[in-house]
Amino acid sequence: MNGLTCQSLLKKSLPTGRAGARSTTLRRPWTQSPMRRVFRQPARAAGFTLLEILIALAILALVLSSLFSAYSETITTTELVETSREVDQAARLTLAQMADDLKSLYLQEVKGDPVNSPYRFLGKSEQSEGESLELMSFASTSHLGFEPTGPSMSINRIAYVLSKSETGERYFKLLRRERPFADFQGGGEETEVELGDNVEELTVSYGDDRGATVTGWDSASSEHGGRPPRLVQIRLKVAAGSSGESRTFTAVVAPMAR
Repeated sequence: MNGLTCQSLLKKSLPTGRAGARSTTLRRPWTQSPMRRVFRQPARAAGFTLLEILIALAILALVLSSLFSAYSETITTTELVETSREVDQAARLTLAQMADDLKSLYLQEVKGDPVNSPYRFLGKSEQSEGESLELMSFASTSHLGFEPTGPSMSINRIAYVLSKSETGERYFKLLRRERPFADFQGGGEETEVELGDNVEELTVSYGDDRGATVTGWDSASSEHGGRPPRLVQIRLKVAAGSSGESRTFTAVVAPMAR
């Protein structure tokens, strides 16, 4: 076979391209084929799904709700404690003032009708159906000391009065009235001080020389013969804030007549 014949056979064995040209393009490897790209797993996008966000919001709401409840209970407890402390302090100051007035009791025998005597010790036991009740009155050297001129040099008629409170029908205002009737400095005027407006009940009982306890006392009566009680027991019941609870305070005083 000559050279021309071999060249012709070689041309026939090679694939022809477009327009009769021989194609010399090599096949792509299998790993780079389009079919291989179809089987590849797509990469996961970064971020959270809607379900994950909803769960996180629910957990956050539960945590915030628990914190708010604990904070609210703490604030409520603090307010109750503060209110109770203020009520206790006011009630103890009231009892301390009443005890100071009774310990400074002034008693003097006077001629004439003892009923009209300014030294008369009068403690009432009946309940008031009106707007006010003068629960107890007596003469005392005790003085609130509002005047800046110095210590008082007067004998005062002290009266404790229960009056209807504006805050509710079940509450009373406790008033302390002071009227000097023997003022050595002159110029004394009657004064009135409100000691509390949340009084539910104020009960005063008196002990005599025989150890008996009575609910009323009148030094102008023949039974007591111008003498003051040996002991005075005070029971004060007040409302403890808006919760509707009540607190009771008691004191026992031995008047020291001068």
